[in-house]
Amino acid sequence: MTEAEPAVAALVDRLFRDQWGRLLSIVIGQTGEIELAEECVQEAFAQALDRWPSAGIPDSPEGWLVTAARRRAVDRIRRDRVGRDKLRIIAGSDHSAQAGAGQPAQDQLEQDQLESGVADERLRLLFTCCHPALAVESQAALALRTLLGLSVAEIARGFGVSEVAMAKRLTRTKIKIRDAGIPYRVPPAAQLAERIDGVLGAIYLLSNEGYAGTGGDRLIRGDLFR
Repeated sequence: MTEAEPAVAALVDRLFRDQWGRLLSIVIGQTGEIELAEECVQEAFAQALDRWPSAGIPDSPEGWLVTAARRRAVDRIRRDRVGRDKLRIIAGSDHSAQAGAGQPAQDQLEQDQLESGVADERLRLLFTCCHPALAVESQAALALRTLLGLSVAEIARGFGVSEVAMAKRLTRTKIKIRDAGIPYRVPPAAQLAERIDGVLGAIYLLSNEGYAGTGGDRLIRGDLFR
């Protein structure tokens, strides 16, 4: 183990907790595919753990991760020979995530806040995930898994169902999003009310897990509220 590895591991762990939802939403917005985005963001974090100890931590770790995830998505789409229009969009916007750049992404965040009226970025992402075309239970479960970092087992316990049943529900939800072409974008203020039940459900179940952890050796899980 090099001297840099513990510091890199601690940083990547913090970024994973704090930035996972934001990074995932960016890549989903570019690809339109939740499962592909999840895989690419996970691979970007793994890449960071492998490269940063020797190459050094970049000036903008978040920008580096977005760029790495986008490039993985480009490679996957190219390899599968599908989504040529998506490939053009992702490749064309890749420069906006370069370390030290970030201005286009910041402009988009400010535009999202203006249109939605929701100042908190994480809350905007929750509203984005809770699309009314999905059942309320599916909205909440997807938000908990995709944005809020709960495991399938933890979500299943919150809903009072088996882990297998919850895994199947999440898979069906992702398939419906893909097949129905449900867009993943921040809703304007006029559409927030129709999504509020799913958002409140996700927050309620997150709070339950945070204040009475169902797994591990901690009753209070402060990491879920960062």
